[in-house]
Amino acid sequence: MGYWSSNPNRFIYENFIGIPQGDHRVQVYAVDVKEFESGKKRFEITFKVSGYHGKLWYYLWFDPKDEQENNKKITAFFNSFNIRDHNLAHYEGWIGKLGAVRVIHREDLCDKKEMRAIFCIYGARQKYLPPWRDAR
Repeated sequence: MGYWSSNPNRFIYENFIGIPQGDHRVQVYAVDVKEFESGKKRFEITFKVSGYHGKLWYYLWFDPKDEQENNKKITAFFNSFNIRDHNLAHYEGWIGKLGAVRVIHREDLCDKKEMRAIFCIYGARQKYLPPWRDAR
């Protein structure tokens, strides 16, 4: 059983049974878009993880005042998931795409354990990961 924390990119588990730390193949399961009054936009991406039943959440934040950082984030995501259509309005086409992320475990300020997808792994580095497999 888990719950959302106030910090994006985190899902906290009371009984920490989750995805091990390290690099994992993932598949885009769902994508939601949130737009904020500040002008920021966030893609909330849910991943299925190769070999596991659990899901992992990842957030792509875009700040209208930092185009360079936005381009860096989306380029890494598109490269990892081999997405050729670079039109962000076509995000529903991301569903089902395979890529890879690095997962870490940490304790938050309240000593609750968390797992996070901290970044997307570029396509060329994915050759060292085992092939995709469905949950056990």
